[in-house]
Amino acid sequence: MLKTTTFYTALATALLVSACGFQLRGNLELPAGAEPISIRSANSYSPLSIALKNSLTSQQVKVADDAAVAAEQIINAETLSEQGEYKVKQEQTQGFQIHLLKQNRERRTLTLGAGASVAEYQLIETVTFDLRNPLGQTVLGPVTLSEYKALPNDPNKVISSSEETDLIRQEMLLALAQKIARQISRFDFAKELDKLAKTTAPAANSQP
Repeated sequence: MLKTTTFYTALATALLVSACGFQLRGNLELPAGAEPISIRSANSYSPLSIALKNSLTSQQVKVADDAAVAAEQIINAETLSEQGEYKVKQEQTQGFQIHLLKQNRERRTLTLGAGASVAEYQLIETVTFDLRNPLGQTVLGPVTLSEYKALPNDPNKVISSSEETDLIRQEMLLALAQKIARQISRFDFAKELDKLAKTTAPAANSQP
């Protein structure tokens, strides 16, 4: 129980720190048709998913609600499947998607102290993601990003060390979310949308 409370306290503290200034400066202005962007992962409510959503929304980027996206796709499937247009139109409703493909965390020995005891650990948080267009095609990545932090080891302070580890890991996830947002901010959405328009135009014009 104490462990769970500590974890959520650490998460709340880290998110508060993010809201107080550890955000990307300026707004990310996306062209019409690029928003909303959806975040796809094994757990939509994971700390990294939440941190990424907060990072994007802090830049005035519209982030789609996963439940709403899923519901919209179901409606399109029921409405369009009989017309033979389901595949194209359903895919087009998805918008751009950030897929958090893999997340990994490690703890390694960084330095040794007296008697070969561990003086410092190195914490590592790694994420692999890609960006996909409304047709589900990968247009960026997969990209792997990592964050590293040193953690002093004090065997006499087990509880405080555990709390510090939780807080540091949350800060690392926030940093990873910011790195992902920076990668997204550099992507040329306008160019990709123009490419999609040219690709789908012949199919649209050929319909009776």
